Amino acid sequence: MEQELEALGEDVTIVVDVESFLESIQMEEYWPAFQAAGWTDMDRLHSMAAEDLEQMAVVKAGHI
Repeated sequence: MEQELEALGEDVTIVVDVESFLESIQMEEYWPAFQAAGWTDMDRLHSMAAEDLEQMAVVKAGHI
């Protein structure tokens, strides 16, 4: 696995939690809202809907 990651180059970001995921997509400003709403588990993010983002006030163009 380490060799495969090295082969990809320096542009690889390994995401291990919701906070680092948000940072990787330049949405780190929303981390407090995600925490307050209980969206802190990467396994849950796949079930997130647009309505969830709206409830957390994630409303910038391109962010929903």
